[in-house]
Amino acid sequence: RRACRNRPALVAYESLPERFKSVIEEKIGNPYKKVEENEVLKYMKEVPAALKFYREYRYGEDKPLPSETIREYYADVQVMTAIGEVLATRKANRAKLGRKNMGDVWKKITEAVSKLPRNRYPHKLPENDRRLKERFQDYQREGFGLFIHKGFGNSNTEKLNDQVKLWILARWANNIDRITTE
Repeated sequence: RRACRNRPALVAYESLPERFKSVIEEKIGNPYKKVEENEVLKYMKEVPAALKFYREYRYGEDKPLPSETIREYYADVQVMTAIGEVLATRKANRAKLGRKNMGDVWKKITEAVSKLPRNRYPHKLPENDRRLKERFQDYQREGFGLFIHKGFGNSNTEKLNDQVKLWILARWANNIDRITTE
C-alpha cells in the first residue's frame, strides 16, 4: 500500500532487499515467527494465591491433594487468568476503535489455549469455544474451587461399603476357623 498523509506504507517482506531483511531480523527476529505468537501465552503469569489454595486444600480425613493434581489445577487457573487478561485487552482495544462486537474472539482464544505446550501447562480445559466460555464464566463466579472435582477423595466407586466388608470378613474368618478345627 502506498503511503499517504497519516497512513504508513505497507511493504511485502519478501520484496525487501537482503540488507533490510538482515536488519529487521536482527531487531525483531524472524518476522514469520513473530506473527505466529500465541496470544494467551503472552499473558501467562504466576498466581500465588491459587497455588497456596491448592496446597492447603484438604479432603477426606485431612488428606492433601496429590502434586500432579495440584499442578493440573494450577495450570487451569493460570490459563483462565491469561484468558481474562486477553479479553480485557481486546475489549479495551475495541473500545478505543469504537467497536462493540467482539466477533469470534472465543474461537481464537480456544485455538490459542489448545496450542499451549502441555508439558509446561498441563491443563484440562475444553477445546470447544462455547464450553471454554462457559467454564471461564464459572471460574469468574466460583474461583479456584471450580477445578476441584466434586467426587475427589470420596468412596462412590467402591462396590462394597464398610458393613458389607465386615460381614464378608467375618463370614470368611468363620469358615477358616471351621476348616482348621475339623
